[in-house]
Amino acid sequence: MGIWTRMGRSRRSRWWALGLAVFLALGLGQGLARVGAIAPPPPADPNGLTDRVPPTQELGQEVYRNRCGTCHIALPPAVLPIESWRQQLITQEHYGQTLEPMTGIDRQLIWQYLQSGSRPLAVGEAEPYRVASSRYFRALHPRVPIAAGSGVASCVSCHPRAEFFNFRQLTAEWDDAP
Repeated sequence: MGIWTRMGRSRRSRWWALGLAVFLALGLGQGLARVGAIAPPPPADPNGLTDRVPPTQELGQEVYRNRCGTCHIALPPAVLPIESWRQQLITQEHYGQTLEPMTGIDRQLIWQYLQSGSRPLAVGEAEPYRVASSRYFRALHPRVPIAAGSGVASCVSCHPRAEFFNFRQLTAEWDDAP
């Protein structure tokens, strides 16, 4: 005799109600956590990493750093708008290189991580292809002259620990920068 035939109708209803309540609580909790309604994001990492991410985004950040940081410095999501990150994930053409398309769980984890730290384009704003043309990058680097043709490798000239995803530690020249 199966479990459902041994239980009375009211016990089965309680199990369904309990399961439904747990499912809704988990789904609502994750949804609220994504918009920051449950708790603020963790403070900056004391070791100097750009920002700590919520525990739900840690795996995505790790996959992003491992996939993207092996060829160049993995940049924080805040330097590009979400639309630019979306293009980076769906296209095989990547700044003159043809990449193997990213699919499956890696792409999903990276996308969720990038979404959590990026912002949308302003109405009428052109989607930046290069980091230096991003208004977010310019807002974070108001006094930094960007030479034509500089790539993400030039980040190290001001951020000596950028390869370790530490963009808070600066060279002495920029220590007092806003």
